[in-house]
Amino acid sequence: MASMADLASYLDIPIFSWVSNMPELDDKVTKSTLVRAVAPISSLSDILLFFCAKMNWYKLAMISTADEKSMSMSGFYRSKLKDNGNDFRLTRDFNMVDVIAKEEDIKFLYSEIKKEARVIVLVIPIAQLRRYLVIADKMGMAGGDYQFLFTERTIPNEQLYLTLKSVAFWQRGDQDDKHAQRGFHSLLYFSYPSMIFWLEDAGTDAAQRVFGSDPDIPKAAATPDRFAKFLYDSFYLYALAFNQSMSNSSSVPTGRSIFQNSCDQRFMGKSGRFLTDNKADRRGSYYIWDMGEDSIFRKVFVAKYDTIQKTLQLDVMGNILWGNSRKYLTSKGTYYVPPDTPPCGFSNEHCQQDYLATELTATLIVLVMLAAVIAFLVIFRWWRKERALYETHWKVKYSVLDFDVSRGPLSQHNMITESQTSGHVMEQQDGSDDQSYSSASTSLARRDNMLMIAQMFTLVARYRGDLVSVRKINKKSIKEDKNLLREMQMMKALKHTNLATFYGACTEAPHVCVLWEYCSKGSLQDVLNNSDIRLEALFQFSIAVDIATGLHYLHNSELGVHGNLRASNCVIDSRWVAKLTDFGLRRFRRGEKRGEGVSDDKYYSDLLWTAPEVLRSVLKSAAPVMTKEADIYSLGIVLKQVLCKNSAYSDELVVYTSQEIVNKVAHPLETTPGAVMRPHIPEEFPEQTILMLCFKRLIASCWHEDPTTRPNIKRVASKMKKISPLRSSSVLDNMLALMERYSTRLEDLVSERTLQLEEEKRKTDMLLYRMLPRKVADDLKRGEHVQAEAFQGVTIYFSDIVGFTTLASESQPMEIVEMLNRLYSHFDDIISEFDVYKVETIGDAYMVVSGCPTVNESHASVMARAALSLLDSVLTFVIPHRPEEQLRIRIGLNSGPVVAGVVGNTMPRYCLFGNTVNLASRMESQGLPLRIQASSFTYDLIKDNEEFKLEARGSVEIKGKGLMTTYWLTRQANQALAAEDNSPALQSPPKSTAGSWGDLRNRQDDRQTGHGKSPVLVGVKGAGDCIVTDNPQSPANCVLTGSENCQVLTQKCKGVKQITAV
Repeated sequence: MASMADLASYLDIPIFSWVSNMPELDDKVTKSTLVRAVAPISSLSDILLFFCAKMNWYKLAMISTADEKSMSMSGFYRSKLKDNGNDFRLTRDFNMVDVIAKEEDIKFLYSEIKKEARVIVLVIPIAQLRRYLVIADKMGMAGGDYQFLFTERTIPNEQLYLTLKSVAFWQRGDQDDKHAQRGFHSLLYFSYPSMIFWLEDAGTDAAQRVFGSDPDIPKAAATPDRFAKFLYDSFYLYALAFNQSMSNSSSVPTGRSIFQNSCDQRFMGKSGRFLTDNKADRRGSYYIWDMGEDSIFRKVFVAKYDTIQKTLQLDVMGNILWGNSRKYLTSKGTYYVPPDTPPCGFSNEHCQQDYLATELTATLIVLVMLAAVIAFLVIFRWWRKERALYETHWKVKYSVLDFDVSRGPLSQHNMITESQTSGHVMEQQDGSDDQSYSSASTSLARRDNMLMIAQMFTLVARYRGDLVSVRKINKKSIKEDKNLLREMQMMKALKHTNLATFYGACTEAPHVCVLWEYCSKGSLQDVLNNSDIRLEALFQFSIAVDIATGLHYLHNSELGVHGNLRASNCVIDSRWVAKLTDFGLRRFRRGEKRGEGVSDDKYYSDLLWTAPEVLRSVLKSAAPVMTKEADIYSLGIVLKQVLCKNSAYSDELVVYTSQEIVNKVAHPLETTPGAVMRPHIPEEFPEQTILMLCFKRLIASCWHEDPTTRPNIKRVASKMKKISPLRSSSVLDNMLALMERYSTRLEDLVSERTLQLEEEKRKTDMLLYRMLPRKVADDLKRGEHVQAEAFQGVTIYFSDIVGFTTLASESQPMEIVEMLNRLYSHFDDIISEFDVYKVETIGDAYMVVSGCPTVNESHASVMARAALSLLDSVLTFVIPHRPEEQLRIRIGLNSGPVVAGVVGNTMPRYCLFGNTVNLASRMESQGLPLRIQASSFTYDLIKDNEEFKLEARGSVEIKGKGLMTTYWLTRQANQALAAEDNSPALQSPPKSTAGSWGDLRNRQDDRQTGHGKSPVLVGVKGAGDCIVTDNPQSPANCVLTGSENCQVLTQKCKGVKQITAV
């Protein structure tokens, strides 16, 4: 709009605006033809100061936030106050305040304002108004001594107007409603006049008068746009100015003449009384609202421009009810306005009290004596504290820790029952920090270690006869100053049933560590991850109440916060009492570095319990400020784990990594606009539905994004006691009920283990049947001798990898194993779809038979199909450690009789014997890469099958057999036709089918003999998929031919990852 106004002024064109009231349009030097039908927002500053002068308020304070509108509006206020500096004084001016300032920051602003002002102008977004007034009431500023002024910067719509005239303007149904009600009683609300009174009637009537008589014009809307009336008045004002310009001059009116004739106009428009000033800007009227006794805002003043007196005037429309319940117009007919300065001044400078000399002397004597006694007590207490401060009963020598209490590693979770605790000890190995527990029963430890997914390892030692948990601190040294000594003294003083006892700390480098009470059941994370333990509702609520009780004690102690609350720092002792550990010690841990062996996943996994406001500091590598609100957030995550009996983000970790979850929690608006990342809680639970629903609501309130909205620990503990099923009976009754349920659970566990044993037997049988034919395996299981069996007709498949010896010599053993495992696992998946049996794999050799041990009359055809499928799969197989090379195999087929039987008792093998096996091996060894060579015996069985395409290779010298005629099995006939019709990637001469195996082989043979130089297509998977090479001995993924370019060839070869130009 500003650019348009500048251009119109340059071109001397009048421009009438009916919506824009922004301050950048106030400059009529550069915008000399701009006329506005809406009062500029800058006129609000005139109204505000005019009203303050009427109320005799000349000492003002202002708070303005850092958003664009607030900064612009506060700038006008400062300018007006500066122009009226002789009358008004801005005693406190807090600008550029954070839009979402912390409650502590707002309280600081109010405490500073209290020293010099009682009338406060709030230039803030309306969304923050309630929060500022709630805090004002908490600071004792809503009792009538202080008055808050707020100006609305937009023309109110119907919704805002209706909200303003109801309790919904300040009421939210939360714990701050009482504060808000008292705070809003001390507020005067300035706004543009709402057009709601006449908007519907006037707008509809005007549309009816203008358009109603013309049938060709559509009917007007039932509710016109709220700016339509201003548009109407703009046209009307333009008509007046144009007519006056025409009457004053015979020539065509100029833009500036129309602008001049638009100044000082007045008429009754559709938007109300219409007045313009000497700058052709509309003079606005403003409402001043106040909350009445029914807690609903109503108009008390209308500020408008008096056209006769040429000044602003204030019309009374109601009575102001001040915050102290006194009214502006009293019952005696006088006026009462709260003063902007206390009667005695802000520093009591206007009131001087006279004291008698004797009273003053006596008071001084008493004060001196009292001060002396207090000083003596303070000094004595300080001396005792200083003396106790240097006591080192918290300091532990590393040499006195007895780590030789076990002979093997065991996770703390393995100590599940009391019968297991007797053999639990721990051993330090090679100075490693990664220590674990060990059990007398190694088989049980092994079983439990397999069951656990996320185990919380700890180091255990014996200290003064007690088992303690040793937590390593990744610091080279500890500086012992007074602050550290005070921290240690405070930690030793913390004693509670639901807190793990702090034994002390070791400051000897490099063994800096902390000693905590050892709890045999492990951490809460261990218990939740242990499938052997199924927590009933009573156990869940018992643990939850214990954790909340421990945190309540910490929040009311000198320590103040936990600072590191998560499931691994909640431990369970032998009596199933939950205790908090690893709290405090912030100065002792300060400067602790991330361990070298700590992975990114482990690092970010430990942050899943951290509040978003703390995460933002951590991710910026800034020192985080631990607060009680952050502890409540962490408590919500822990309670979710207790409720759902899983990890913190069990569902989310399936989709996201720990780092992604942490980033989404820390920056919700950047990752998912309008939503925050929190753990998923199921909608329904199998039992205790009502209790769990209440529990779920409590958890949701704990992890609210706004820290100020989260409940404090006192409220959390109170709610938990109300919804907990433990409240209705004694502790003994609860424990008996828990033990009874636990006994029932053990019985169920026996049944469950029986089912697991049967499942393991099924898995063992399945594995055995994969190694041996089912009939043979069943005979061996029964201890029977397996008789050899003759089969008259089978087809045997042999294949090996070309150049395997060279590849193996140039690769690492693990790389070869990985490649073979991937290749033959893929082969196994393919042959599972055919009626064949895998005999064995030896090195790079792969042997399959059809027709044995299950008789199959179509064994040759089945094996031919399987061989073609296996060859196709090789063409797309990528060698993991050499992706640029093409894997090539040779395949041989032979048919005939064999004898099959089991050889040996240890690792028995199902073997085939006979000349048929030897000849099949010769077909493979004397074949060519990426070709299938079939003997004449196999050829005779499938030659009449139109499904296959066979080419005679000719006579071949076979070792031990002499000359034999062999054949190439190129592919299935229907596949060849499909390749001819559907493969756009292949361009070949008319006489040769681009997709046929014969053409491919011929081109490869030419390449090997040097007769051809064009790229060779060595494999076709399907229409549009191809692999091209320029050298069969050293294949590349793709080669340019002719006028083709990389992009064209890449489009043809869908699987090509790399293109090599020749």
